[in-house]
Amino acid sequence: MVTLVVDDQISVVSGIFCGVNWSRIGIHKVYKALNALEARAIICKTKIDILLCDIEMPKESGLDLYRWILEQHLDITCILLTAHADFLYAQKALKLNVFDYLLQPAPYEEIEEVLSRAVKRRISSEQANFIKNYGQMIYNDKDKLIDALFQNFLANTMTSSIDILEDLHKLGYELKKDLSLYTGLITHFLKEPVLNNIKEKIRSVWEGFDLISIFFSNSPDELFFIFYSKGTDSIDSKSLSHIIHCIYDLLKEISNDISVYWNGPFNFDSFHSAIDVLKTLKANNIANLKGIFEKDTLQKAAPLPPFEPNWLYWNQALEEGYPETILNEIRDFLEKLPSNEVGAMALKNFHNDFIQFISVNLSQQGRSLKEVYPQDNMIEALEAYRSIQAMIDFAENCCLYLAHKTKEPNDKNCIKVIEDYIHRNISEDIRRDDIAEYVGKNPSYLSRLFKRETGINLKEYIIKEKMETAQKLLQSTSLTISMIAMKVGYSNFSLFTHNYKKITGHLPSEENKKIVGL
Repeated sequence: MVTLVVDDQISVVSGIFCGVNWSRIGIHKVYKALNALEARAIICKTKIDILLCDIEMPKESGLDLYRWILEQHLDITCILLTAHADFLYAQKALKLNVFDYLLQPAPYEEIEEVLSRAVKRRISSEQANFIKNYGQMIYNDKDKLIDALFQNFLANTMTSSIDILEDLHKLGYELKKDLSLYTGLITHFLKEPVLNNIKEKIRSVWEGFDLISIFFSNSPDELFFIFYSKGTDSIDSKSLSHIIHCIYDLLKEISNDISVYWNGPFNFDSFHSAIDVLKTLKANNIANLKGIFEKDTLQKAAPLPPFEPNWLYWNQALEEGYPETILNEIRDFLEKLPSNEVGAMALKNFHNDFIQFISVNLSQQGRSLKEVYPQDNMIEALEAYRSIQAMIDFAENCCLYLAHKTKEPNDKNCIKVIEDYIHRNISEDIRRDDIAEYVGKNPSYLSRLFKRETGINLKEYIIKEKMETAQKLLQSTSLTISMIAMKVGYSNFSLFTHNYKKITGHLPSEENKKIVGL
């Protein structure tokens, strides 16, 4: 605690400085000033906690000094000293909300007593502010704290449920071990601020049914929630179904690409198994069906369609450059898989077999899967078993890559065909899919091939060719800029202007002025 003593009489300042037992009352530093000007200089340089100041000082009084402190919004506790028992002084001091008002000469014991109370008041105030700020910090990071609590609880089955219930109680959730709980999982949503929008919509449902909810997440595309009734221990099945459908209808307003899985009732001791049910429901939904799912919603187990790939035949098809033969068989098999445990296991087994097949073929060419999927995208290959569509995309990328490598000399010709197509259709809105269809190649593979062979992204190349054509027209014709924009396939004039400047370094209007001599 730091104190500043101000008085125009040096004997008073020295007497207080030497006569008060500062350390005993919790003050570790004392500054001295003989007038308000000196006091201001000290206050501007040093954090002062308590001001012990004489009122009657030449030029500027102690009341004026404290009024200035208040105007600066400084948190300083003020104790005023005066040699006159003037009610007017006391009245002004009270209006300024000073801590105390002492008549001089005051015994050092009395000064110590007032200073001691001021110290205690400040300590109490600082503690209250700390608790308030800490509480606000916890409130602001409440979602992160809850995420961390549940992530730890799910990752460590040895963590006591009592511990997490106590932590949740501190965050304002009155969960009990025997309370009937319901849990859900929402998938395929975007990051902030959509996530907050989802939470707010669900909370709006809770309010209508007198429910309490807790949200937590452990991945960008999954949001778990727990809800329970404020009044009764359980929710009847009809109300429960209505609640879940209300949630889903609201979420569909945000995105049609959202699925809701739910489970309950259960008590907190069964929390891990209840969450496992949700994860299994999601994992089994390999067709990425959209809607509301519980234990019995997804397809029942059924016999799988027979499928034994002829690996030798597939090898031959790749060597001869006919990947579509393989891909048609793969699509036909995968699209018939049921969304249940049997289908999910079949997809995972096929994924393992297919990776071995691709790895052998790549190895024969002295290559590896890292060439098809660079490090940043390798997770895409390793987790392709999570859905039918992901597996189809993975198979297409691998087969088309291998088929391309067996026909390497034809790549140069393919690039020439693409460039010729772009030049002949420069006045059109050229799309990658249109080019891919023209040359008979997969769009994503086409993009990788063009970038590898030319060193430039296909989209960037199209823009560059259009802008160079536009520049030639600006330099050699009297056509207006808007007409030229249309001639290179742009109906959006501002987009044309933006791309033109990006490629040439200046606006098309500047090019036009330069040509006509303006």
